[in-house]
Amino acid sequence: MHEIGPGVEIVSVADIPSGTGLGSSSSFSVALMNALHAHRRQFAPKEMLAREACTLEIERLGEPIGKQDQYAAAYGGVSLIEFEPNGGVVVQPLVLPSAVAAELESNLMLFFAGSQREARAVLGQQVKAIEDSEATFQRMRQMVKRAYEMRNLLIAGDVDAFGEALHIGWELKRGVSASISNSAIDALYERARDAGATGGKLAGAGGGGFLLLYCPKAAQHRVRQALHELQPLDFRFDWGSARIAFAQ
Repeated sequence: MHEIGPGVEIVSVADIPSGTGLGSSSSFSVALMNALHAHRRQFAPKEMLAREACTLEIERLGEPIGKQDQYAAAYGGVSLIEFEPNGGVVVQPLVLPSAVAAELESNLMLFFAGSQREARAVLGQQVKAIEDSEATFQRMRQMVKRAYEMRNLLIAGDVDAFGEALHIGWELKRGVSASISNSAIDALYERARDAGATGGKLAGAGGGGFLLLYCPKAAQHRVRQALHELQPLDFRFDWGSARIAFAQ
């Protein structure tokens, strides 16, 4: 980290509330690093931005979080991100045919489940559950294996199988800790599945926030009706990365 001077004013504007699992704090950290480098007339590669954002949040601020949000924000697109035992991070961007990427994007639906939570508390409970239970640790190993399988499904262009794999991941993750889901969220998810969604996940640590669903377009109207009390959020994949819109 480098000292910045003279004094600068930083303004942040967001379209979503904090604490909802969409990585807003890490996106802010990456953007802040990028802006400060631009202020110093420096070019910062993606890996540097992600690494510095991790240093800020994890080491300086002591947040008990992982590194996935910072790297996702810095790189953009769709990637498999590997976290090595020595602390290193390997990002494998998936180069998907435009038709596959468009089908995946159009079959994903995002709903705000209407609750905000402190990721620190949720993650703390998950870490304790993993440390205290060999069965939970093995469940996490299955989730890691599933990530590679889902990577392969996207590369093969089988987006419907990717949606079904999301459901398997849902079942695995919700068994890690009672803090990840609750009866209300489970009921919403089952209603979506009954209406035609094939899989989904809670964004972020769990405990509330945004519910991401994979749903073929033919069933999306039924899913919206089934979840009529939830606020949908339209979104697009960002295939770029952290970038400077204007520098003076």
